[in-house]
This record gives sequence, C-alpha cells and structure tokens, in this order.
Amino acid sequence: MVTIATIAVQITSEPADHTDAVLAVFAAIVVALIAAGTAQWRLHAQLANDRKLADLTDLREVLERALATTDAWDRELEDQWGPRSTSQINFLHDQKRTDEARQDTERLLNRLTIRVGTEDPLVAAYDRVRSALLEKTEAVQPGPEARAGDVRKGYQDADLLVKKRYRAFVDESKARVESKVDLARRIGRRREPLARRTR
Repeated sequence: MVTIATIAVQITSEPADHTDAVLAVFAAIVVALIAAGTAQWRLHAQLANDRKLADLTDLREVLERALATTDAWDRELEDQWGPRSTSQINFLHDQKRTDEARQDTERLLNRLTIRVGTEDPLVAAYDRVRSALLEKTEAVQPGPEARAGDVRKGYQDADLLVKKRYRAFVDESKARVESKVDLARRIGRRREPLARRTR
C-alpha cells in the first residue's frame, strides 16, 4: 500500500511521462492479486486435505469398531461352545449376550453401509462375516433332535467359514485404509495402517 501511495504522489508531482509510474502501480496490483489468489488456493487445498484426513479417520473408526463387534460375537459363541452348562439360567444369559453382540454387528453394518454405500466391497465383505456368524450361532444352539456328530461338524464348518470371511474383511479394510494413508503421507501427516489382525 505504501508503494502504491508513493507512486501515486510521484505521478501527481511530476508533469513528465507517467508511463513508468502507471506500470509500477499496475505491477504492484498484479503482484498483490497473485499473492492473494495463491493464499486462497493454498487454503482451499489445505481444507480439502483436512476433509480427506477426517474422512480417513472416520472410516478407520468404523472399521475398527466393526472388527471389534464381530470379535465380540465370535467370542460369545466360543464361550457357549466350550464348557457347556445344563443350567437354563446360564443358557438364557449366554443367549442374551449373543443377541446383543449380533445387534451390535447389525448396527455397524448399517453404519458402514451409510458411510461407504450399499455397493461397496467393504459392506459386502462385512455382511459375509455377519452371515457366517449367524450360521455359527445356529450351530452353537442346535435343536433337540440334532445328533452330536452333526452338531460338532456343523460347528467346525461354521467356525472355518467365520475365520475365512473375517480375514477377507480385514484384508479389504487394510487395502482401503492403506490406499488412503498415502494421501496423509503426501501432505506430511503420517498415519498408521489398520492394525494387523490375525485369528
């Protein structure tokens, strides 16, 4: 501003050719506009990167919670399959905990669907884990007419299916998060990839 005002005073005080002064004012205005435009562009770029990082953080949170809920449901089924109790009270308590874990998984499936969309491979992979856990739940709680050998075989098959589908969901989750982590690295903020999970 001081430069522009000084040049303007020179223009009015000197009766000679004002071309140099006008060009200097014009150049100062252009430089100021370029600086303002660059600052605005940097601000927009930073906001876009911040939104992408917030998106990554939210996705990681949903995926971590999804893995935790399926783990909880599977642990409940493992507990029920282990030392079986003949007590009706224990059975009802186990059934209640299993139902709560199933409902948590259903809620996370809905949240993940809202978060990434119905057609996303993450949703399909998580839904396959959920359906395998439903099969395992049925194997843990067979009807009274079921034979012991069939029950054991059904449980083992369902358990293998849960593990296979769980690993597929973990792999899909890690691939999604790690592809987005590259963005964080490019703007100088390192994010850890999804924790390695094994079963």
